[in-house]
Amino acid sequence: MDIENLRLPDIYHPEKADHLPRDLIGATILRIGAAPREWDIEGGGLVIEYRPHGRSEAHMVVMCSTELGMWIDAARSHSEASA
Repeated sequence: MDIENLRLPDIYHPEKADHLPRDLIGATILRIGAAPREWDIEGGGLVIEYRPHGRSEAHMVVMCSTELGMWIDAARSHSEASA
């Protein structure tokens, strides 16, 4: 499996789907859960706070979803994928 090239599901354009943040692979998960309701994220939003391997600062990725696929909410995410 090519973990450097993992993508989120996308029913119409799997080859153009958002990449899973590279620094999430092997990271320590600090918190995981649904986004706060006031963020008004489509599909409810999945929030993962994590510490990349060998790093001290926490990063966060916010994923939105529908029946068609998933994507990263770059405005609320703080990871290598959103930089």
